[in-house]
Amino acid sequence: MKFIIPTGLLLFTACAAQAFEPFSLRFGAGFDGDGGFSLRAVWDDSAADKTGPTPGHWTVDAEGLRFTLPPLESGGPSNNYTDAGALIAVNGLGGDNRRDFEVRVAGEIISLGHDWNRFGIAALGEGGLGVDYDTADYYSARLQRPDAGASARQLRIAHGMGNHLGGSELQFLLPHALHSGEFELVLTGRYGEAGDLFLTLELRHGDYPDETWITRTDFRSPGSQRDGVHFGFGGRFRSGIGSATEVVLTEFSLAEAPEPVTPDRIHVSGHWRHGGEDHPFTLTAPGELAYAGPAPTVIYLRNLPFPRLGTDEDEAILADLEADGLAVIDLDCSGLPEESTALQRALLDFFGEMTPLMLNATDGAFQTDIHMAYWLPAGYRLRRDVPFWNIERHGAHGTLERIVHTHNTQIVPRFGEEPISHPDELAGPGGQPLDYDLRMDIMHPSGSSARRVPAIAHFATLSRRPSSFRAGERPMEPLGWLFDGYALVYVDHIYNPLARHDNYGHFEPGYTLQNWNAVAAGS
Repeated sequence: MKFIIPTGLLLFTACAAQAFEPFSLRFGAGFDGDGGFSLRAVWDDSAADKTGPTPGHWTVDAEGLRFTLPPLESGGPSNNYTDAGALIAVNGLGGDNRRDFEVRVAGEIISLGHDWNRFGIAALGEGGLGVDYDTADYYSARLQRPDAGASARQLRIAHGMGNHLGGSELQFLLPHALHSGEFELVLTGRYGEAGDLFLTLELRHGDYPDETWITRTDFRSPGSQRDGVHFGFGGRFRSGIGSATEVVLTEFSLAEAPEPVTPDRIHVSGHWRHGGEDHPFTLTAPGELAYAGPAPTVIYLRNLPFPRLGTDEDEAILADLEADGLAVIDLDCSGLPEESTALQRALLDFFGEMTPLMLNATDGAFQTDIHMAYWLPAGYRLRRDVPFWNIERHGAHGTLERIVHTHNTQIVPRFGEEPISHPDELAGPGGQPLDYDLRMDIMHPSGSSARRVPAIAHFATLSRRPSSFRAGERPMEPLGWLFDGYALVYVDHIYNPLARHDNYGHFEPGYTLQNWNAVAAGS
């Protein structure tokens, strides 16, 4: 398996080459050690607590490309804070010649020095060689040692090294403390048909040769990235009094990613650990969901300590869910607490571990979409995307003209599209027709003899309806409703179709049509 960790910031310039040229930068015996890179360190002296009186520096020796941030002296400033980058010019992804890529980094952590350090691979939009962590349009794949809990490590893909830009991100809390030692990091990028970029980050550390950690997320590629991407290797480093930070890069390579092998069907079994015991799960999914980015997922809960309301057989329900293009995690709850709140908290723990569990169970082939995850007690069925209202047919007079105005004032400057003058010209980023339907998802007991139950409707505030229950303790809410015997309905917010996640993505202002249509659509 592959793994990667970033240090400093290495950037390769994307040029308009007609072919993807592999690039490798190696150090040590048999290599000259220069590789055509330029070195620089940038430190922030804008605030008293972020001053770099002894800035970090890059050196090249027989072992590799080394970044060192010296310790501070007693009686001086309380910390040393440096943004550092090593820039490399390589032939890569340019013009319209976007290719799936694989960046591989090997190195050694000598010392992390301070609890707070981040280092990793970065990829920036065109013109992004000036390493501005607050405003640059880029994403990063990084290993992070956070303030809270010095023994913890996060493997993370994020939009921006400093999280100032918001956007998609996914993190995996590593099960071990990673101190000094050798590492390998691999960042794989695959472009979807609509311009989305699916990123997979893998990490291996020499202290744990039998373990590989994987995380993956997807991005709506900004307009500046559609014409080529610059890659980089760098980070934000911090040292303290008597504590240095030192990382060595021993190998760096960029190549076209190999074509993934798609299975006919995904079917794996595994265990997750809770309360000191192993609890079994089985994952099944259509083969086309492999290596295709985060996928909508049903967590099917068997052996719950509550009366079963649905009468259809489990296997029939599971087969229909998979036939509808959904991944299904079949979870045995017989060994979990029987009291409702304790059971919900146990399942909340599973939900928090679900993404890395499934990635590692499938060797990186499958990722659950935490924004599109549904809980189903055994015997319940899921009906997805049921239309109930149409913006074009039912919307207030002037609604389509409002969408045209939003296109011209928001989409044109943000995404480089051409202005339009009529609703008939409205389209998504790939020229696809807009979908004007509002829809809902219904989770309900199955079978002709199933008991009639009341329903709770949740009106979503996000264009992916289940996404409101993806974080914190909020996933307990749908679990509580379902365990209490309700049917559950997720209802669309009246989003402007241009701002949905499968079009241009959320933007402000103009993402919603509720001030024109909320009462009619909601009732």
